[in-house]
Amino acid sequence: MKFSCNKESLAQACVNVSRAVISKSTLGALEGILIQAHDGKLSLSGYDLEFSITTCIDAQIEVPGEIVLNSRLFTDMVKKIPTETVTVSIDDKHLANVTGGSVSYTILGTPSEEFPEIPTVESDDIIRLPNAVFKDMVDHTIFAVSLNDVRPTHMGSLFEFKNGLLTVVSVDGYRLAIRREPLNIPFETSFIIPAKTLKEVTALFGEEGTCEIHAVKRRITFDNGTYTVYSRLIDGDFLEYEDTLPKNEKTLLKIEKRELLSGLDRVSLMISDRMKYPIHFTLNEMTMEIRCDTPLGKASDVNYCPFEGESIRLGFNSGYMIDALRACDCDKIKVRFNGPLSPIVIEPEEGNKFLYLVLPVRIK
Repeated sequence: MKFSCNKESLAQACVNVSRAVISKSTLGALEGILIQAHDGKLSLSGYDLEFSITTCIDAQIEVPGEIVLNSRLFTDMVKKIPTETVTVSIDDKHLANVTGGSVSYTILGTPSEEFPEIPTVESDDIIRLPNAVFKDMVDHTIFAVSLNDVRPTHMGSLFEFKNGLLTVVSVDGYRLAIRREPLNIPFETSFIIPAKTLKEVTALFGEEGTCEIHAVKRRITFDNGTYTVYSRLIDGDFLEYEDTLPKNEKTLLKIEKRELLSGLDRVSLMISDRMKYPIHFTLNEMTMEIRCDTPLGKASDVNYCPFEGESIRLGFNSGYMIDALRACDCDKIKVRFNGPLSPIVIEPEEGNKFLYLVLPVRIK
């Protein structure tokens, strides 16, 4: 096996596919990048048995073949080559020689037969999404994904394609995030994508171009024309989220997002990671009070604030509320309350593009 290619293209490809490589594994091949040289193309793949990244770059193939090379070592070698072109040759004993100019490296590779086969996903139902839309929907919901494996289905986001809408839902037991976008596809489907996969795909694909999605049973692939990402889906039943949404409210607050966010940010100075005390929030007599009492001290922010309905006093986690407000991509929002122990609902003043729900906490 022997090929030559542009150093920068190869280094960038190695860095990106290495996102799917296991740093330490009892199966040595999983610590490496599968390199396949055929028909004028060089394919590179990383795979951790649940998630894979594959890409192809242009290369001059002198002798076709396949090899697995240690991800960290090979990537660092390519980066340190001083010339624009890097040449890699593999002998019959799987010794890889990486050269460029006056620099030469030799490492022992692993036969490609020891690299686990990456599953394929074939489906006639194809979902095409602008990468900008996909990234926007993930960025505005992934903060609410659970980090606790007690409920594995909540460690990912639900993607629901139904009635001309794509709805993305994340929940962790204390808050819920919903993002909606019109999308016309000729079928209905839903699946749960792991949070790790969503983070990697959005980081890798960026906002340019289009993402093509194929999903069947417990598998999914994402393809942007340059990279193909494979992932297992999360199996199980997601929360029936529509049943959790309050249908009525006793108190309705319409407010500039920045005004509420600024008040919370000021008062939250008294809260630290070690001392997570709740925010005391009160609407009474056209006044909004945001207050916090902790061993560090006290803080309060009181402003004139018209609202509709009953007066209310309740507590909530400042971090959860701030996350939700920061995810709101509009200036004016409405906040619905249905009593001090009922979930707080945050929506745009007009439309239903998003909905965030935060559970209150009991306060004395």
